[in-house]
Amino acid sequence: MAALYSKHSAAAATTYADVENHALHMGEALLGTPGSITTRENSSGSRFFVRQYYDYDGRKRDEYLTSASEPKSAETIRGWKDRIDEARQIQDLVRFLKREGYATLPPKHLAAIMPLANRGVFEAGAVLVGTHAFDVIVNRMGIRAASFATEDVDVPPLLVKKPTGKIKEKGRSRFTFYLGYLLGETQVGAALSRHGVLAVRVPVPERFA
Repeated sequence: MAALYSKHSAAAATTYADVENHALHMGEALLGTPGSITTRENSSGSRFFVRQYYDYDGRKRDEYLTSASEPKSAETIRGWKDRIDEARQIQDLVRFLKREGYATLPPKHLAAIMPLANRGVFEAGAVLVGTHAFDVIVNRMGIRAASFATEDVDVPPLLVKKPTGKIKEKGRSRFTFYLGYLLGETQVGAALSRHGVLAVRVPVPERFA
């Protein structure tokens, strides 16, 4: 961890709190950029709506939303437009936080974690550890600190038993004991990226340290 750090401004801390609150209550996150809604037509002439967006590799993608002939298609599209508008607002806030020195994940790493968050894995108790957990922790603490770039996304098992009885395999037992201690007390925070935000569970600072 960094030996030196500085506090973020009050405005940035308030913005982060708003973004974190959004992440905790937003439901399923959108993959990629917020995008926009457009229509397509298949070979038989049937029209349908898609969300056109860019993925973590910068490739343009289409996500099917609904057929134009569906009775509730207008209602569905209104709901999607609201989600996209909300995602764009969060994107603007994340840009501000990044300028203020908050740590952000590369879009590819956010995309790797997203299926877990969308399926409630972190809500169920899984804990994110490693570099990205460090980023979430310092963001929650409202401090600016050096980060460490790695390509790993580490998510330990939901349950880790602490060793009991006589320790025979010292290396494995010590690691298991450490991991059990690390997961003994956790908190929920927001992982930030220019592609959006996710609610993730991370260790509390004192155990992570």
